[in-house]
Parts: sequence; C-alpha cells; structure tokens
Amino acid sequence: MLRKGGKNSYLGTYRAAADVIEQSDLDYTIICPAWLTNKDEVI
Repeated sequence: MLRKGGKNSYLGTYRAAADVIEQSDLDYTIICPAWLTNKDEVI
C-alpha cells in the first residue's frame, strides 16, 4: 500500500526528498509516474 506517500509508506523516502526540494529556492519539476511495469499493457 502506498499510504498517500506518508513517512512509513513504500514511497516515504521519495516523499521526504520531494519535501526538501519543495522547501528550497531551486526551480524544479517533480515527475511522478503513475505506474511502472514490465508487462506489455497500458492502464
């Protein structure tokens, strides 16, 4: 479960990194892929 990017979620490390970037003075773009798979399909 991704748990909305919370601290204990699968993506928690990435959420924490995004928080640091957002609080900086940098110009940035954060790309969030919806789903990654090796299967030959489009969801």
